[in-house]
Amino acid sequence: LQVTYEIRNTSLLVNYRATTDKPTLLCLTNHSYFCLGESNINDLCLKMNSKKYIVTDDALLPIRMDTISDKYNFANFAKVLKDGDIDNSFLLEDKKVELKSNRFSLLIESDFEAVQVFTDHFDLNVETITSEAQTHRAIAIEPQDNQLNRKVLMPNEIYERNIRYRFTKL
Repeated sequence: LQVTYEIRNTSLLVNYRATTDKPTLLCLTNHSYFCLGESNINDLCLKMNSKKYIVTDDALLPIRMDTISDKYNFANFAKVLKDGDIDNSFLLEDKKVELKSNRFSLLIESDFEAVQVFTDHFDLNVETITSEAQTHRAIAIEPQDNQLNRKVLMPNEIYERNIRYRFTKL
């Protein structure tokens, strides 16, 4: 497994490359959290073109695909917390996600087919430099493969995926 990080202008590029000598279940991603200069995610807006999301059980294990409801409709920019917390994987139609604060925007482009979105909603009693809040301090946006169709990498097969994070000051 090789992961390469490269900074180009206002972008961070992440490249994953893997191979194996035995059949290997593979699920790679980057578990970054974003607040885009804010002390919490209350005013952040999200945009992604998704028609389906993955429903999970009580243990957060994926169980089935479902059609996007109003709660998860981010076809146009909408507040991240418009209908409560999010901890779901979404299949992306155009493989990009946009996040905006009052000061910055982030465009995430990837060749992964899905994205896991997680709003920091568990009170873990963890202090941060940027916020006194215990929840909703940041949002994780993790490009990844479809959780219901996990990739098994076969011997000598090459796995390669890319993510581009482009930051813009508004």
